[in-house]
Amino acid sequence: MEARLNAALREKTSLSANNATLEKQLIELTRTNELLKSKFSENGNQKNLRILSLELMKLRNKRETKMRGMMAKQEGMEMKLQVTQRSLEESQ
Repeated sequence: MEARLNAALREKTSLSANNATLEKQLIELTRTNELLKSKFSENGNQKNLRILSLELMKLRNKRETKMRGMMAKQEGMEMKLQVTQRSLEESQ
Protein backbone atom coordinates (compact mmCIF):
# COMPACT_ATOMS: atom_id res chain seq x y z
CA MET A 1 0.00 0.00 0.00
CA GLU A 2 2.84 2.35 0.93
CA ALA A 3 4.58 1.63 -2.39
CA ARG A 4 1.41 2.46 -4.29
CA LEU A 5 1.05 5.72 -2.34
CA ASN A 6 4.66 6.62 -3.12
CA ALA A 7 4.12 5.81 -6.82
CA ALA A 8 0.96 7.93 -6.88
CA LEU A 9 2.80 10.78 -5.14
CA ARG A 10 5.64 10.57 -7.70
CA GLU A 11 3.11 10.57 -10.54
CA LYS A 12 1.31 13.57 -9.02
CA THR A 13 4.61 15.43 -8.65
CA SER A 14 5.55 14.58 -12.24
CA LEU A 15 2.16 15.74 -13.53
CA SER A 16 2.41 18.98 -11.52
CA ALA A 17 5.85 19.65 -13.02
CA ASN A 18 4.52 18.93 -16.51
CA ASN A 19 1.56 21.21 -15.84
CA ALA A 20 3.88 24.04 -14.72
CA THR A 21 6.03 23.57 -17.83
CA LEU A 22 2.98 23.66 -20.08
CA GLU A 23 1.69 26.81 -18.36
CA LYS A 24 5.06 28.51 -18.94
CA GLN A 25 4.98 27.46 -22.60
CA LEU A 26 1.43 28.77 -22.92
CA ILE A 27 2.47 32.16 -21.49
CA GLU A 28 5.46 32.29 -23.85
CA LEU A 29 3.33 31.34 -26.86
CA THR A 30 0.72 33.92 -25.91
CA ARG A 31 3.40 36.63 -25.78
CA THR A 32 4.81 35.50 -29.12
CA ASN A 33 1.32 35.46 -30.62
CA GLU A 34 0.64 39.01 -29.44
CA LEU A 35 3.97 40.17 -30.84
CA LEU A 36 3.23 38.58 -34.20
CA LYS A 37 -0.26 40.09 -34.22
CA SER A 38 1.17 43.55 -33.61
CA LYS A 39 3.83 43.09 -36.30
CA PHE A 40 1.24 41.81 -38.77
CA SER A 41 -1.02 44.72 -37.93
CA GLU A 42 1.84 47.19 -38.42
CA ASN A 43 2.75 45.58 -41.75
CA GLY A 44 -0.87 45.75 -42.83
CA ASN A 45 -1.07 49.39 -41.84
CA GLN A 46 2.17 50.15 -43.66
CA LYS A 47 0.88 48.42 -46.79
CA ASN A 48 -2.39 50.33 -46.55
CA LEU A 49 -0.46 53.55 -46.05
CA ARG A 50 1.68 52.83 -49.13
CA ILE A 51 -1.40 52.02 -51.20
CA LEU A 52 -3.13 55.20 -50.04
CA SER A 53 0.01 57.25 -50.75
CA LEU A 54 0.19 55.88 -54.29
CA GLU A 55 -3.50 56.58 -54.80
CA LEU A 56 -3.02 60.12 -53.51
CA MET A 57 -0.10 60.68 -55.90
CA LYS A 58 -2.22 59.44 -58.82
CA LEU A 59 -5.05 61.77 -57.85
CA ARG A 60 -2.64 64.71 -57.55
CA ASN A 61 -1.28 63.96 -61.00
CA LYS A 62 -4.81 63.80 -62.43
CA ARG A 63 -5.66 67.09 -60.74
CA GLU A 64 -2.52 68.76 -62.11
CA THR A 65 -3.31 67.46 -65.59
CA LYS A 66 -6.86 68.78 -65.38
CA MET A 67 -5.60 72.12 -64.05
CA ARG A 68 -3.20 72.44 -66.98
CA GLY A 69 -6.00 71.59 -69.41
CA MET A 70 -8.29 74.10 -67.73
CA MET A 71 -5.61 76.81 -67.86
CA ALA A 72 -5.04 76.11 -71.57
CA LYS A 73 -8.79 76.32 -72.23
CA GLN A 74 -8.99 79.55 -70.23
CA GLU A 75 -6.15 81.08 -72.24
CA GLY A 76 -7.89 79.96 -75.45
CA MET A 77 -11.15 81.53 -74.30
CA GLU A 78 -9.37 84.77 -73.37
CA MET A 79 -7.80 84.93 -76.82
CA LYS A 80 -11.18 84.28 -78.46
CA LEU A 81 -12.71 86.99 -76.26
CA GLN A 82 -10.02 89.47 -77.32
CA VAL A 83 -10.57 88.61 -80.99
CA THR A 84 -14.34 88.99 -80.53
CA GLN A 85 -13.88 92.33 -78.74
CA ARG A 86 -11.63 93.57 -81.57
CA SER A 87 -14.14 92.45 -84.13
CA LEU A 88 -16.89 94.23 -82.22
CA GLU A 89 -14.83 97.42 -81.97
CA GLU A 90 -14.02 97.27 -85.67
CA SER A 91 -17.64 96.70 -86.60
CA GLN A 92 -18.75 99.64 -84.49
